[in-house]
Amino acid sequence: DLLALRGDYGNAIHHYTRSLELKPGQVRIHINIGGCFQKERKVAEAIEHYLLAIDHDPHQVLAHTNLGLLFEQQHKTDEATRYANLALKYNPDTVEAHTLLAKLDAREGRLDTALERLDNLLRKNMNAQQRSSTLMAMGTMLDRNREFERSFACMTEAKKIFRSLHGVTEDTLSATRGTASFRNTFTRDRTRTWHHERYN
Repeated sequence: DLLALRGDYGNAIHHYTRSLELKPGQVRIHINIGGCFQKERKVAEAIEHYLLAIDHDPHQVLAHTNLGLLFEQQHKTDEATRYANLALKYNPDTVEAHTLLAKLDAREGRLDTALERLDNLLRKNMNAQQRSSTLMAMGTMLDRNREFERSFACMTEAKKIFRSLHGVTEDTLSATRGTASFRNTFTRDRTRTWHHERYN
């Protein structure tokens, strides 16, 4: 787990694979390997291990959610919808699955449905990172719907949460405003999904 947390995904996969050789069928290990491959953008390998995880335990919300995210990246709407709904079947409060379904609704032209889903989601309890990502997704959709004032409000709140999470002060912001580094950091972190979280 430490290797994965340090970003040494290749060696982490090697050690996880050795663990499976000694004791096959470990759900946690399959999910961890899937997460490492997902970080490395090796989609087919990540999908394989998430599928193996749910073969052993169909109730794995994390595996279902990440499968949905991976299929969404491949523009496979039916598969993405299926796994997002399975995640919600086993945990109706899975924020990432709700957000994914909203994105899929928007992609299919059901923008009002997507916005309603995100609006309802924001009324639920969630952590700061999830709220920031949800607000950013909602702001993007509102912008597409030409609701610019509401979009700006969502984006502003999302950025405020991001700055609080990452200790970005006004002085730091002033020093980095207009630079690619800050914009890229914000973009990367606000879109980060939960596939890197440790399996509990």
